[in-house]
Amino acid sequence: MAAMTYATLQTSVANSLQRDDLTTRIVTFIEQAEFAIARSIRPRGFERYTTSTFVAGATGAVVDQPARLMGMISWYALADSAGTATGSIRYPVRRRSHSFCRAYNPNTSTTGRPIYWADAGDAQFLVAPSPSVAFTFELNYYERLAPLSASNTVNWLTAECPQLLLYASLLESAPYLRDDERIAVWQSQYEKHVAAITAVESVFDSADADVPRKQ
Repeated sequence: MAAMTYATLQTSVANSLQRDDLTTRIVTFIEQAEFAIARSIRPRGFERYTTSTFVAGATGAVVDQPARLMGMISWYALADSAGTATGSIRYPVRRRSHSFCRAYNPNTSTTGRPIYWADAGDAQFLVAPSPSVAFTFELNYYERLAPLSASNTVNWLTAECPQLLLYASLLESAPYLRDDERIAVWQSQYEKHVAAITAVESVFDSADADVPRKQ
């Protein structure tokens, strides 16, 4: 079977629907399917690893989240053996509630090595205490894949889970098909592929991974 691309996915959806009046809607169906899949599975193909540095001082208490973040796996600050200066020893930055972080470090001018983090809205983290120096940090997380498009024609899903992507896209057409008997079949196939991927990926789950932050 030929590898799936954005173009062949659109063709497969159109052929499966057998409806020539939904062609312009198929792009939306695929976009919605990508969001649905991102909420349903946490495979290795969604994992990302990045390094950066904290901003020292009170302004460093707020850290920008990575684009399309779907869930945290681990966060480490790198410091020396005393934990007070830059170094190469990994210290975990642990998740807590926003209120906990605020109570732990009520004055953002109080600095040290970041020990805790919390969500600060949809696009930022709050760390406590505020960084005393520009510690390097390592972030491991789940990312929603960049949307398929004319310029981004393949991704991990098209390569590893083409059937899941197809059935998810077909399911997004359900509001237009209403009582079409195929919907139940597509739902069953979608759930089957989600279960299969989850079973395979569970072998690689880390025992200390955080519960996914966004569902």
